[in-house]
Amino acid sequence: MKQLTLLIFTALISFTAISETVTGKVTDSNNKAVRNAAIFINGKFTYTDYYGKYRIRNIPKGTHQMRVEKNNTTIATSSVNVDNTKIVKDIKTQ
Repeated sequence: MKQLTLLIFTALISFTAISETVTGKVTDSNNKAVRNAAIFINGKFTYTDYYGKYRIRNIPKGTHQMRVEKNNTTIATSSVNVDNTKIVKDIKTQ
């Protein structure tokens, strides 16, 4: 049982070490929050909240394309570099 617990703990540490959380805020050209926009990164997605903020967890390290959609229309794209630092990616739409 101790070996299984150690194996699971080691796997969790390894997984945490190779992925990060990306957070940010989506605003329009008038600096107003874009609510309920879909944010896509590396096959994962989330929606912005009332304030235009979002958080996507478990994004692997590396450079990824990011897409923002509202009403099934892409309103912004950007690349995001996920590394060992705190990743904040704010996006302004047109």
